[in-house]
Amino acid sequence: MMQAKKDVDVLVVGAGQGGTAVLQVFSRCSWMNILGIVDRDQDSAGMILARTMGIETSTDLEKSICNFYGDLIVDVTGRQYTYQKISALRTHNSIEIISGKATRLLFDLASHQIDDQSVIDAQTLRLQLLNSMLDISLNLEENQNLGSDNNVCTAHKAIAIMIEKDHCTVAGIMGDQSKPLDESLAAKLKKTFSDNYIQQQLPENSLFIELPEDFYLEGLDTYYTLAIPLHREGDDELLGVLFFYTPLPMASEKVKMINIIVKHLYLSVKTLFYYQSLEYHAIRDPLTDIYNRRYFEKRLTEELSRLNRQEDMVFFCLFFDLDHFKQINDVYGHQAGDLSLIMVATCVGNILRDYDIFARYGGDEFVAVLPMKENHKKSIHVVAKRILLGVRALRIAKYPDLRIGTSIGVSCIYPSENLNANEVVDRADRALYQAKDAGRGVACLQDNGEQKIITV
Repeated sequence: MMQAKKDVDVLVVGAGQGGTAVLQVFSRCSWMNILGIVDRDQDSAGMILARTMGIETSTDLEKSICNFYGDLIVDVTGRQYTYQKISALRTHNSIEIISGKATRLLFDLASHQIDDQSVIDAQTLRLQLLNSMLDISLNLEENQNLGSDNNVCTAHKAIAIMIEKDHCTVAGIMGDQSKPLDESLAAKLKKTFSDNYIQQQLPENSLFIELPEDFYLEGLDTYYTLAIPLHREGDDELLGVLFFYTPLPMASEKVKMINIIVKHLYLSVKTLFYYQSLEYHAIRDPLTDIYNRRYFEKRLTEELSRLNRQEDMVFFCLFFDLDHFKQINDVYGHQAGDLSLIMVATCVGNILRDYDIFARYGGDEFVAVLPMKENHKKSIHVVAKRILLGVRALRIAKYPDLRIGTSIGVSCIYPSENLNANEVVDRADRALYQAKDAGRGVACLQDNGEQKIITV
């Protein structure tokens, strides 16, 4: 019996924002094999990403379709004409074409699969780190006693320290009691292992460092003789360090065995961060680097569910765009328009809190959700004014005459309203239209049926 074909060979048509997201998500699905991507703009975000991933790119739609003998063509352009042209050009009716809502459905299914896999990957890496520490420890236990035919079991200590945002945490510890680490330990570790040590080594060299006898780091309360620094591939960021205490020197066979274990650990770290990078870009807008619409809609649904369980909470939905954005593009060019969007996203992102949800909704439209206690809701006036003033003050050196402005629609959402995500955004969008009618450059707040214009 012939074995069933596991992979689905895919051609993506369209390399804009939608094509970029599809490329990032589909490339992580083990059952999909992306053969190529087509777009008229060779320098679009999706085409650039595809080239970095080794995926074939083309600007010739007709040639790409006629030469495609795979399984699935994914059209993300949203244009009926393109779909009809693909249908007419495909080489065989067995090649499936999906477009419009079907593309979104496939995208969501693939994303859910990746979300589930990401949790598994993170847990797998943590187990791998601890397993590596244990494997190395067991190998160090049987250290040949010099001048004797007997093997002795040498007591030693080991600790796995992970570093994230300049904070150290203990991932695992052996031979000592776990205790809070010194707050300055992260800086000391980064200074000690500042060079990307592992990437500077040749394959035949040792992948760990034999430390001097007087090596000591405050906060660990012990001395160590071996260190294995973990650096992110491609830069010098220190992710963590494995420390061991064992008598030196070590026999050559021990060195070889530890190197094998460390190589396996580095491969696990590299794989995890590759997946994390893809996941990051799948939920980010490629131009502004804030959340994209798809991720915002997912988080908004979660916030609504949480709101319904907390009666003393409200949240505000802010919907805003750039005033006269088309005029900016027409007069100064699309590069000026892109720079304006990037600067507005950065400005507003710095004003909002870390746990607020801020995203690019599409074009020059932005949306944000701000949860807060009901008795603190008057602070929304301050937030709205800061955004209005912050955007108004933006200047682009290359375009000294360009002025950027924004209008904001603000809607207060209460638990008792039982609104869905679409209704929340629609209400804030209607408030935005009221802000435009009020003269632009202002915010319109809708709260419990009442409307108020916020000016600066």
